[in-house]
Order: sequence, then C-alpha cells, then structure tokens
Amino acid sequence: MMAAAMALLMNACVEEQIEKAPYDSEDCMGVYFVEEQENAKTHTLERGKDDNYLEFKVRRVNADQAVEIPYEYQVYRLVQEAASDTSYREVPVQDLDKFKFDKTIRFNKGQRETSVKVSFEGLTTGETFRCTMSITDPRFVPVYGNNTSSISFEVQMFEWEKL
Repeated sequence: MMAAAMALLMNACVEEQIEKAPYDSEDCMGVYFVEEQENAKTHTLERGKDDNYLEFKVRRVNADQAVEIPYEYQVYRLVQEAASDTSYREVPVQDLDKFKFDKTIRFNKGQRETSVKVSFEGLTTGETFRCTMSITDPRFVPVYGNNTSSISFEVQMFEWEKL
C-alpha cells in the first residue's frame, strides 16, 4: 500500500514551466470602448422611421498623437434552434453588404474621445443580427486593464403593415 502511494506521489510531481507575461508597450494608447453606453444593447427598429445607423463611443488614455486604429468586426444572424425553444445559435454573415462599419477609429492629436459608426441598409424584416467590434492590436489596447476592448449590440428591423 505504501509503495503504491509513493509511486502515485512521485508521478504527480511535474515541474511547471512558467512564462513571463507580456508587458504593455510604453507608447500604448490605452484605447477602449465606453462601457454601458446606450447603443450597446438590443435595438428593434421600425423601417422608415428610426435611424439606420448607430454610433459607439471610444476613448483613449494617451492622446499625444493623431492616429487611425484598426479594429475587427463580426456580424452573426441569430437563428432559433426549434420553434418552441428559446435558445439561438449564431450563424456568421459572410456577405456584409447590409452593414457598413467605419474603416478605422480616428483620433486627432489631443482628442480623448471619438465615435465609430455602424450603418445598416436593407436588413431583412424580422431577423436579428448580433454585431461585435474588437480592438486587438497591443499598440493600442493594454494587456492588463479594466477597460473593455470590444463591444456588442443586436439589431432587428420590423415594418408595420397597414390594414
């Protein structure tokens, strides 16, 4: 019994390799999406009455220079799993012609807050889309920090039929 316990104990001793975490670059601008802004939610819009665009606030800590910041975006169509089910799955939207995202996030020298605009034209009535925008470049987003480098929203278009 003692030999079996010693064998198990000896096998459990594995030396772990610990790697140093990356440091933030000294010129990191500390760019982030403002949390809890009004447009970061689900939007149900009426065709022809509501705006066909949304704007999102972006801030930065280091405003020493003018810069254009690249960001990534994804659009998913939410599809209900079954007719009586309340769960949905995200289907990536490959053809983004209905969604127009600003190409970059632009800051002028000394400017600490700006916005990025997303417009949508010709959305299919009754379908829900989830969009996510993310800043991933470590030159602009700190590795460690409390601010968020991505933001999501949902949009659905409806149209009243006159009877």
